[in-house]
Amino acid sequence: MDGVTFQESESGALVCHIESLSDELKGNISKRLSEICYGAAKAASQSEVYAYKLTLKEFLKRYESKTDKIKKGMVGELLTHVLLMHFVEKYSSINPYFNMEEESIKKAFDLVLRDSDTGELWYSEVKSGEVNNQTSIEKTKSLLSTAKSELKEKLNSSRHALWENAINGAIISIQSAKLKGEIQKILEECNLAAVNENSKSKDHNAIVISVLYRDLDDSIEVEAIDEKHKRMVKKNEFKGLLTFAVQKETYQAVVNFLSEEVVDG
Repeated sequence: MDGVTFQESESGALVCHIESLSDELKGNISKRLSEICYGAAKAASQSEVYAYKLTLKEFLKRYESKTDKIKKGMVGELLTHVLLMHFVEKYSSINPYFNMEEESIKKAFDLVLRDSDTGELWYSEVKSGEVNNQTSIEKTKSLLSTAKSELKEKLNSSRHALWENAINGAIISIQSAKLKGEIQKILEECNLAAVNENSKSKDHNAIVISVLYRDLDDSIEVEAIDEKHKRMVKKNEFKGLLTFAVQKETYQAVVNFLSEEVVDG
């Protein structure tokens, strides 16, 4: 992708540097925005509610009322959806970005992905932030550790609402009735395990994601992320683990682009 470099280590660590908000990246954001926010099924419908321009306005409406910390997280999750689905084509999202009950983003798993090669599900946690008195690598490792800890806690918990949210998200996101039924069955089994206080992170695949806003003069390196990834894998806390680290100079450029798209429309 123009303006974006992507690297993958043999052990499963992914690193993405966004060097510029290129026309190709903007095009990917525009193309996927409705699908990301509402799910593929609604995005494919003929309803004007899910059209690009109205989705833009809804995203910015939710964004503008949030704190700076949440704003960074919202942009980080949006970029993660776009980049992960672009560079790892076997993954498809089966949950919407928007919260269905209120004008916010969802409160469960940040992404739930399906691997088309195996049919397995992967659950993710995204943590975004800026560097204070740390190097880019130090901050990225910290974000990844936080993402891993929070995802592990969710997958080990008896929080019935996490799985209900995932089930509802899959129902409105998946177009194929057959696939929808298959995914719903998997998620309902996970839900039952949680209700019975028998949910274990070791039974689930995990993707821990960091989005760092920092000048690329101090860039993260795939070797360092690979080292971090291997240490997390050795702890054997998940069935499978993927680590994805993203770096971009600022999140504001993305918001400026989306705002300009609304005005231009």
